[in-house]
Amino acid sequence: MLESKLEKEKETLADKTAGVAQDLLNHVGFSPTRADIWNRLLVFLAILIIAFLFHIFLNKVLVKFIHLLLRNLKLPWENYLYEHKLLNHIFELFPPFLIQILLPIAFTPDYDNVLKVLSKIVSIYIVIIFTHIIISLIQSMFKYHLMKHNAVTSPYKGVVEMSKIVIVALCILIIISIIVNIHLTSVITYIGAFAAVIVLVFKDTLLGFVAGIQLAQNKMVKIGDWITVSGTAASGTIVDITILTVKIRNFDNTYVFVPAYNLISNSFQNWVGMYETGVRRMNKSIYIDTNSIKETTPELIEKIKNCDLVKKYIADKDYQQYLEMISSGAEDVSTNLGLFRIWVAMMFQKDPAISNNYYQIVENEPAIGTGLPLNFMFFVDTTDWKTYENEQSRIYEKLMKMMNYYDLKQFQFDTMVQNLKPV
Repeated sequence: MLESKLEKEKETLADKTAGVAQDLLNHVGFSPTRADIWNRLLVFLAILIIAFLFHIFLNKVLVKFIHLLLRNLKLPWENYLYEHKLLNHIFELFPPFLIQILLPIAFTPDYDNVLKVLSKIVSIYIVIIFTHIIISLIQSMFKYHLMKHNAVTSPYKGVVEMSKIVIVALCILIIISIIVNIHLTSVITYIGAFAAVIVLVFKDTLLGFVAGIQLAQNKMVKIGDWITVSGTAASGTIVDITILTVKIRNFDNTYVFVPAYNLISNSFQNWVGMYETGVRRMNKSIYIDTNSIKETTPELIEKIKNCDLVKKYIADKDYQQYLEMISSGAEDVSTNLGLFRIWVAMMFQKDPAISNNYYQIVENEPAIGTGLPLNFMFFVDTTDWKTYENEQSRIYEKLMKMMNYYDLKQFQFDTMVQNLKPV
């Protein structure tokens, strides 16, 4: 009863509006036989003008007023709403809704086909605006997340991009259902029949989406991390993370694009722990010529005692302890290599560039065809690459220099040739 009453009121309003329009058209000389369609078009044009003016008021006046109010309230997320025009997109919904409501006034049931076509166009426009609103909301929330965590970007970037793709795909499905005049569930059912094909076509996208979620939730990587991916040429800093790829800038300023799923399915090394601790490990070996290893003699001990460089790199107290150890004839210092190994361990404890908070190891490894490896493992108090390399070279050169005072030689192939005796 109420609906029929409203329909009658709409028809009466439409007839009155059309009558006014017809009088105006008669004044400008249009034929009475064609006046009705022109009346409808004139009313429709008036509706569009009203909707346009309403749009101008909302987006040019009301939006600016709301942003000014929010800015005065000093809300931290206001800039991100303004940047992605979220309020503008929200207020853009009102004009098409107004047009949808007023369309029956311009076109009575006699113009049912025209009314249906225009209603579909307006509905499609409303769906597109809704899509813009959701995407703007997601982008605003993501930017606020970055600001809150004081980051340039985030592993969630891939999740955001995938969400936008899903929203746009859903928008397209709704538009298709409006155009062909079938229910959305029917469209999804038809597409489900081609699910296997869709999975094959969008395999990388789906895998990247899953990988992006896992990378973000497990906090495995982030922008700025130095990673090394096994099986690839990637060894550098992450500069971008998308749905499909992780962009890595190597230290030679080349770029490597690694599929995001590879970081989940395969192993990779993240050096972020090194930066967090503030130290970096040095692990090197000197290959000792085994022919130069010999038992300690009183002459060698006296030579070491009188060596200023030995004293220079060991504190006085430690030096006295060192002299007692080498004079006692203990088993672990019965060779010149043992004396040198103990001196190296004590020197590491004194060197200002070497951290004493982490392990320091000086060990002999099994002999190989290129000599006896004397291996050094310790941590340098820096993560700066240039400083680390300088300190590493300085310490290594110091060790090489001190070997001569212990009558030790580094293995070299020319040494091996000299020691060969003719058959």
